[in-house]
Amino acid sequence: MEIKRLRKVNNLSQSQLAEGICTQATISGIEAGKGYPSVDILYILSIRLKVTLDYFYKILLNDAQEYIQETEKYLEELLKKKNYEEAFQICSSELSQKNRQMGYKFDQIINWVYIVSSYYLKKMDFHSSINKLNALLDHSHPLYGQDFLDFKIQNSIAIIFAENQLYQESLEQYHILLSYKDFLSQHFRFHIKIYYNLSKLYFLLNDYEKSLTFANLGIKMSVLNEDISMAGQLYFQKGMSLEGLIKDTSEIKQSYQNSFFIFQLLNRDNYMEMVKEQKGKFLV
Repeated sequence: MEIKRLRKVNNLSQSQLAEGICTQATISGIEAGKGYPSVDILYILSIRLKVTLDYFYKILLNDAQEYIQETEKYLEELLKKKNYEEAFQICSSELSQKNRQMGYKFDQIINWVYIVSSYYLKKMDFHSSINKLNALLDHSHPLYGQDFLDFKIQNSIAIIFAENQLYQESLEQYHILLSYKDFLSQHFRFHIKIYYNLSKLYFLLNDYEKSLTFANLGIKMSVLNEDISMAGQLYFQKGMSLEGLIKDTSEIKQSYQNSFFIFQLLNRDNYMEMVKEQKGKFLV
């Protein structure tokens, strides 16, 4: 039942899941409860279904899977809210329990959040943070690149580089992320965020043309997917890039007005105040 559910979540047909692993009939039989996969087949299926092998064992044993999923979700919410202190405490507690076997991906997310929260709480320096985050990206591991987490870790590396004025290193990291086209096609919000971060980086490097290009790409993708979650920031960045290029005032004004309107629509008061404070002359 779980293999069938995960197959549908990943938009795979039975034949696509079986390709290079076993026959479609084998998958059909497994999903119908008429047989069980061997350990080697189950291992390869787990990679294609983007879970760990022990995930299936935990499903069968009903062992802590709900706890794992809830913990992962909660930690990511804490990072989004920049509540690094609580995130650090949770991860420290998890890491202190040496004998727990919760799976490769759970260990990876605990270590990722621990490193990021340690960095922002100034418990870990910049260089150590980068080195430890890179160490979490085990390219030789069978599950590397099969999970969103690998890309979130790379995004964290890019952000930390940028925050320490290592803009070229940050750009290289983002362009590596852009090369994962199949992954990005399934995660458009993450794709939009990369475009926005690249626009900001190029602006800091005074390359206003490229900054404008990536702002426009982000806006285009937001419109295409009918998602305005990052549109306010993108239009603001577009306005700054247009200013840097000394473009027509009416175009600059329109960008900032679009930005303000979207922030107003989303009730983002702090962003509205920022636009009024920094670019108020373009809003009248």
